[in-house]
Amino acid sequence: SIYINQVNMRMRILVLLSFFILSGCAADKFGHAVVGAGSHGFDDKCYLALVLGVGKELVDSRTHEPDVMDAAATYLGCWALKIEF
Repeated sequence: SIYINQVNMRMRILVLLSFFILSGCAADKFGHAVVGAGSHGFDDKCYLALVLGVGKELVDSRTHEPDVMDAAATYLGCWALKIEF
């Protein structure tokens, strides 16, 4: 039903936000997770999110130290939409 779908989406958003509240750099990690969540529409296995996260950090490595947790946030953003409640 529509109500159950709304509850599931709220729970998924809560899980997604809690990743960033517990991380230290919430705004940056949230941006990565939004990209990962957006990639879920193109790839239900989250491979695209992994490629995007690692690729972004490879680009970052040209100018500053890459952050593995940024890549992880991108990947987890996709997986947060796969959680069933």
